[in-house]
This record gives sequence, C-alpha cells and structure tokens, in this order.
Amino acid sequence: MSKKENGYLHYNWGAWSVLLRYLKRWGVSLDEFSDSNDGDTISSKTCQKVADAIKAHWHKVSPEDKHWLRGHSIKWHRNAKEGGAEQW
Repeated sequence: MSKKENGYLHYNWGAWSVLLRYLKRWGVSLDEFSDSNDGDTISSKTCQKVADAIKAHWHKVSPEDKHWLRGHSIKWHRNAKEGGAEQW
C-alpha cells in the first residue's frame, strides 16, 4: 500500500486515512498532515514522532493493518534522518 521512492512516502487513500487515525489515537499531532495527501512537507521532527509512535504502539495495530504497516517505522525514521518527507 505504500513505498518509499525518491525521498517521498507514497500511500494510497485508504492506507493514509488508517495511518492518520492511528496517529491521532496515539497522540501524534496531525498539524503537518494533509487530509488529501497532496505533497505538503512533513518535518523531520514529525517523521521521527511517527516512527516512534508506530514502534511504541505496534501491539495495538490490528492484524489486518500490521500486514501493510510492517516496516513503516523504519521508513519514517529514514525520512527523519533525511530532513523530512513530502506526503503523496
């Protein structure tokens, strides 16, 4: 459902909305996130918060979502190190 390519994180609409629901539930600010997943920048600091939240709350992710979300904390952490990400 998503992949990292050329410095961008790509999510389809369904995965994007599920990810945002989890992040909101886990207390991650969504101020930098666009509802339309349209290329706005997400800061390095927020990328790190997303990576940390996925890792810390992995046990709360549904089995269906674990299937596609597996490995995403690493991708978000990589974006944090690279200076942020554009959301597509």
